[in-house]
Amino acid sequence: FFDADDGQIVTLCGTGVVFKTRDFEGWRGDTKARIVKPEHAHDFTYAAPNALAVATQAECFLGPLHGGVTKALITEALITKANGFIPGHPYIGGSGDHVNSTHMGEVGRQFAALLAGGPVRIVTGEMVFLHYVELGRPFEIHLIEQDQAGGQFSLLVRQADRDCTRVTMGYEPLR
Repeated sequence: FFDADDGQIVTLCGTGVVFKTRDFEGWRGDTKARIVKPEHAHDFTYAAPNALAVATQAECFLGPLHGGVTKALITEALITKANGFIPGHPYIGGSGDHVNSTHMGEVGRQFAALLAGGPVRIVTGEMVFLHYVELGRPFEIHLIEQDQAGGQFSLLVRQADRDCTRVTMGYEPLR
């Protein structure tokens, strides 16, 4: 996709999966069974809406950052049917059977808000999907690279000890 000045803004490429039996749930069954699902979403500690630069608690996907000087920054996230899709979420929709690319983009933006200490505008981004992320089950987000001065970072999303998504974004703080 290109902007009004013919500048490239999005490139999409990839290889899909063919489900000859149309049994998507069966295909994921073993992995889904191994991931512990919290009894209730309220058992997960989300960061405050203002820390994630969102208007309501329903839009929160990430927990607070932890780690620091000697340890890499990390957080957990939990996206459920209730907080990840309309009508519970004010603007994200989808099939409701897994965490989708729109969610991952928002995960990156919320992480940038935590890094910047407030609202940000995402100016560049790239996501590489390695494995699906199960809805309703917590996942980890690891900061693997950061250029604080340049406003760029790379994240690795992991679930059930499996690398799932790499997210690289550039951002500008909004003040």
